[in-house]
Amino acid sequence: MNTINVCLIQARMESSRLPGKVLLPLYKAMCAIDVLYERLLRSSMITEIIFIIPEVCTSDALHDYIQRLGANVVRGSANDLVARHLQAISSIHECNIVRITSDCPLVDPAWVDKCIYLHNENRADYTSTYTPAAESLFCNGADIEVFSKSMLKHLYAQYPSQKDREHVTFPLWDGRMKHIKHLKMSRYLEQDFSDARLTLDYQEDLEVIRNILSDADDIHLSLESLVLIYRKLSCNKQNGSFDFAAGW
Repeated sequence: MNTINVCLIQARMESSRLPGKVLLPLYKAMCAIDVLYERLLRSSMITEIIFIIPEVCTSDALHDYIQRLGANVVRGSANDLVARHLQAISSIHECNIVRITSDCPLVDPAWVDKCIYLHNENRADYTSTYTPAAESLFCNGADIEVFSKSMLKHLYAQYPSQKDREHVTFPLWDGRMKHIKHLKMSRYLEQDFSDARLTLDYQEDLEVIRNILSDADDIHLSLESLVLIYRKLSCNKQNGSFDFAAGW
């Protein structure tokens, strides 16, 4: 039987550093939600895409926007992200969860598919591109994580701290779960992309992504092509000094 691969995209409006960032225009009339969704629709292995957002009034506009987009959206706990993820897949007995955050609008669907395939082939417990960040050859903004619903239920039962419930997967890569098989995707990357920053967290990040997409005039470029444009435009002068762990 084929494995169900559910992509859960967490999104919110309440960013302290760049409020409402996921709905700010990135390319022509497209915002981060549009760009990420359109890119992920090109994945050949994702079974279903679900946006998971907080059940708070400040996210009403985000909920309505996603619905108008024609995408699936589930609302859940504002602070317990583990519970929110579980709620979104409550009707599914078992599946792979492909976890992506909406502040990574340029995630490459080809790498999503590679993560899912290799996760299954290697019978990994947890597969990731960017964790631990200090060791990764991927750039900030290329973040993909794959793990099972069973693993998520284990996190819910065993790690109740506020920090773990907010960040979901910390126990899977920070050394506390040494017994699990963690497949780090950097081993499959032929070059180092860690000098680039393609995440959306600050105003400078917004300007960088806008400049890259404007130069490309295409939202569907590969990760490698995006990094090459980042370097060509010397975008590191704009956002290269930000700490990857801000907010952690």
